[in-house]
Amino acid sequence: MAFRSMAARLTALPLRWLGIGAGALALAASSLFHGLDSSASAGIPQVKPNTVSRDGPWNVNVLTCRVVTDLSPYKPQKDGDRWFVVIAYVNVTADESQTSIGAIIRIPQVQGLTATGGSRGKPPDHILLVRDGSEVQYLNPGMTERVGFAWEQSPSAPMPSETLVQVYGETLRESALSGNEEWLDLSVHAEVHASIEDRRS
Repeated sequence: MAFRSMAARLTALPLRWLGIGAGALALAASSLFHGLDSSASAGIPQVKPNTVSRDGPWNVNVLTCRVVTDLSPYKPQKDGDRWFVVIAYVNVTADESQTSIGAIIRIPQVQGLTATGGSRGKPPDHILLVRDGSEVQYLNPGMTERVGFAWEQSPSAPMPSETLVQVYGETLRESALSGNEEWLDLSVHAEVHASIEDRRS
């Protein structure tokens, strides 16, 4: 029941994110504010929200971000902390299941995250299937899943109206070690300026 309750909170996206007309308005607003965005990384494709980034070994469609206080049954390590969640569709395009789902999304501009990270930024604390709230261990090829990438965040962190979401991917090439074709060279393949919804209870 706890998983079902949490899944319902993740699933309750506003209709404007699902409707074509409202989506067009969101894209128009994004164009107005980010046509000359200085935060865009040189050489990295800039993708609008609700647009599929087609890369290997997965396709990713970033829908929205939201801030919530309750992600039951998952509890923050520090009392009073909240959760910053990126919701995206993920479809594995590789021939085999993928376990490195936590490498897909990074949010370099979001402040107050409690996670520690290396050169590729802070990984999410939890990766959840929106349909049932369960923790993602792997995703199978050809099955599109709506996934919530959740970071614990300090309640004092600022909450802008939108933020930069980085989508990572890999390249299928011959490995110098094994001589076999493998997915390698994890790097940023796309950037999305996604809206942030305040869903704190």
